[in-house]
Amino acid sequence: MDRRSLLVIEDDDLLRSAYLAFIDQLNLKTFSAGSIEEGVAIYTRERPDVVLLDLLLPDGHGLEFLTRVSDAEANIIVVTGENSVESTRKMLLAGAKDYLLKPINSERLLTTVENTLERISLKKQINSITSALPDAPIPEFIGNSLQIKTIYKMVESAASCNASVFIGGESGTGKELCAEAIHRLSRRSTNPFVALNCAAIPADLMESEVFGHRKGAFSGATEARAGAAGRVKGGTLFLDEICDMDLGLQAKLLRLLQSGHYRPVGSDVDTHMDARIICASNKNPLDEVNNGRFREDLYYRLCVLPINMPPLKERVGDVRLLANHFINYYGRKLNRNPLPRFTESALATLEGYSWPGNIRQLGNIVQNLIIMNQDNEIGGNIVIALLRQLDADDSHFNSNDGKDKDRRGFPCNSLTNGFGQIRPLWMQEKEIIERAIEICQGSITEAADRLEINCSTIYRKKKQWAELNV
Repeated sequence: MDRRSLLVIEDDDLLRSAYLAFIDQLNLKTFSAGSIEEGVAIYTRERPDVVLLDLLLPDGHGLEFLTRVSDAEANIIVVTGENSVESTRKMLLAGAKDYLLKPINSERLLTTVENTLERISLKKQINSITSALPDAPIPEFIGNSLQIKTIYKMVESAASCNASVFIGGESGTGKELCAEAIHRLSRRSTNPFVALNCAAIPADLMESEVFGHRKGAFSGATEARAGAAGRVKGGTLFLDEICDMDLGLQAKLLRLLQSGHYRPVGSDVDTHMDARIICASNKNPLDEVNNGRFREDLYYRLCVLPINMPPLKERVGDVRLLANHFINYYGRKLNRNPLPRFTESALATLEGYSWPGNIRQLGNIVQNLIIMNQDNEIGGNIVIALLRQLDADDSHFNSNDGKDKDRRGFPCNSLTNGFGQIRPLWMQEKEIIERAIEICQGSITEAADRLEINCSTIYRKKKQWAELNV
């Protein structure tokens, strides 16, 4: 296997030599440059795996190097003394993968470079996995969208190693399910999966929940108790909403990650922990770092492999699959026989909603629909009424595939499907008639009158659809 390589672009001879000396222990093939011109020439010729780039160079700003290289695959770590959110944002938008603030010490530099190299290896593993879905799809996830297929691959790759994982994404997107899937597919799967929600536990109890305590450690501690770190025993420790953890406890978590040891509250003896740590948050950890609410050194330790769960509104085509999954799941759980089903109009309505609460909200809505509706069919008018009852914000009724809506909020019939293909006439006719019946509260007579056709036409059509099982 070829040695990994690194390019240092720094005009200060002393700093450049110091960086190279620090990095020497990683056994990398190294190159160095003192200007943008020299750096671009070396990068173009050698294509190093990692670039350590100073921003203030004699022939221009380091951002010029990022622009001239213009390589999406480049792994560039920016070194800067500009401690501002705006400066960081510009660097990341221009293509930098990470950044370090001066002055930097050897440990911070090594950790950042090692994390970058680990990401490169993991990305290669992901790319080596076939683009097709596995024969047995990961049961924690339901969907066929490109976004969820990408998550499948990242979960499989993360499960094959022991690197720390940071799962981002909006509330309700399935971050804990993602963590459980990584654990289940990993070599630690036979050991416990221990989950803690850092936002749900009071700050004064959090340390005890994570590390445990000895008898008499504090008022009310009448007996010793193992914390999550003591219960995990070779498994996976999942810390949800990690960005809400108190800064003081963050320092102790960092020590655990660095040494593999922790101290229960009230103890003066170190305890060893063997576990893989996965964290999650609906907040941007870099924003939290820049605002002083999250330790930068802890961020580098935790965010070796980032996975971002997509919001439901971006998972084109998955709402229908998830809705049918939930109606079957909750239908059985609520002892409904036969199981209820959604009409085409109901599914179209669900697909036309933006789901600010994501999958969790969709599941709750489906459960509510089953409880409140005793019919075997759940129509679009019932769905739209419940959504408007629970959410008065009309801006959430935006169709993902661009279809317009009528004044009641129903997606209007479309001539083409999501792939630009003209839909068969019988399919459009069926949806129009079914929607009219639903709008008319099940009255075929009124629906026929408003459609300006005979009732016998609707009955005849319904008979044909039943015979064709469509």
